[in-house]
Amino acid sequence: MIKIYNPTKRPIDKDIIKTINIYKKDLNLVISHGGDGSLLGAEREFPDIPKLAIRSSNICTKCYRQDDLQNILKSIKLGHITPRQYIKLETFFNNKKLIALNEINIKCSHPNLALRFSYTFDGQSFNNIIADGIIVSTPFGSSGYFKSITRTIFYQGIGVAVINPTEVLINQIISDDNVISININREIANICSDNNPKIFKLKAGDKITIKKSPKPALIY
Repeated sequence: MIKIYNPTKRPIDKDIIKTINIYKKDLNLVISHGGDGSLLGAEREFPDIPKLAIRSSNICTKCYRQDDLQNILKSIKLGHITPRQYIKLETFFNNKKLIALNEINIKCSHPNLALRFSYTFDGQSFNNIIADGIIVSTPFGSSGYFKSITRTIFYQGIGVAVINPTEVLINQIISDDNVISININREIANICSDNNPKIFKLKAGDKITIKKSPKPALIY
């Protein structure tokens, strides 16, 4: 069964629908129709099904062109194209859990204040950091917000970047078997994952844990 994830309700070309109908009984996948954000939403809504992203947006670094769809589906059916595994992150805080394909983002909720926090991983501690916040990224997500902050992308591990710190801090790429622990020391923060519209508040004293999810994303 082929599902179509089209959150922005963009018109879908009749030839695209015709092609999908040819293969819909032979393949089990979700086609995200749109851009990078549509792919993130598709993974959030259908986490256990392989994704195929087709472009209907000017911003989609990981999408196939729509006019290639028939050849792509044929190649998938023949086994010439298989999905790749991409690590995801999971974060736990205040009896809640978020999953991210791109990144976990923690930022001060007040734009005219700085967040104070501490974080640790692999026996290293960074105490009483004063900054706008902190982002923890996957390799898949490193070409997005992480790159905007660090001017860097990476292909293995987990990226940790502090956003606008008052002191110079080196952004770090760490092994993906690490667990990152974050403590909020002062001010109110927002925490979110990817483009998930659900945003949660954090207060002083809250503890957040971020680590690699045991279930990867499957993306063609």
